[in-house]
Amino acid sequence: MSENSDKPFLKACDIGFQYGVVPVVEDINFTVEKGEILGISGPSGSGKTTILRLVAGLEKADSGTIVMEGKIVSGEKIMVPPYQRGCSMVFQGFFLWPHMTVTKHLQFVLSKKKIKEKQQRIAEILNFVDLLGKKNCYPYELSGGEQQRLAIARAVIVSPDYLLLDEPFSNLDLKRRKKMLSLLTTLPTEEQTTILYVSHDLPELLKVADMILFLEENQQTFFGTTEEFVKTHKYGVEMNR
Repeated sequence: MSENSDKPFLKACDIGFQYGVVPVVEDINFTVEKGEILGISGPSGSGKTTILRLVAGLEKADSGTIVMEGKIVSGEKIMVPPYQRGCSMVFQGFFLWPHMTVTKHLQFVLSKKKIKEKQQRIAEILNFVDLLGKKNCYPYELSGGEQQRLAIARAVIVSPDYLLLDEPFSNLDLKRRKKMLSLLTTLPTEEQTTILYVSHDLPELLKVADMILFLEENQQTFFGTTEEFVKTHKYGVEMNR
């Protein structure tokens, strides 16, 4: 973790959110530095996805504040819209556009770039995710793994400040999952991307994450480094990263 922890890249302070009178998350606190991976885990229904949605600005916290790069983006009277937060999000369902080819997906999110820059960037990313040979295919012509790689490519091609991942690899077999996890740690972005990665698979998270946020019954029960989590929870996971 960075020594400059008084001004982390992302900070959540006493975050709370509820649907009607039902609490979804309560008193959530964490910090993430630029370029770090925060792994978020816990039982189903503990509020993991909600935290991503609050950070992305898709929901507004009922209490607490979210600070990005020293600026409050969510607070009592503040709600910065999603498009101003520098976030890209990958959902478990991918949400690809059926009428667009692989290349069109990436051209669409790079609409403001010059044509030459756009072509170079698209070729770089497609080569990296091993989809260059599928550039003219539509989503229905891709395998499940290829669709996931396209969703990741679309998210990272804009070099987001924050990449939010909501269990995007849960339906992959072990071999493909390992390949995609390896991909996360070597993303070809122009600047370091800070990643928030939600997963039920703790061994998986502990091998790629710098920090762990663990939730139970809508509250956090742990926030700290992966090493601290393993030591505190006596969790038998090989820490080869």
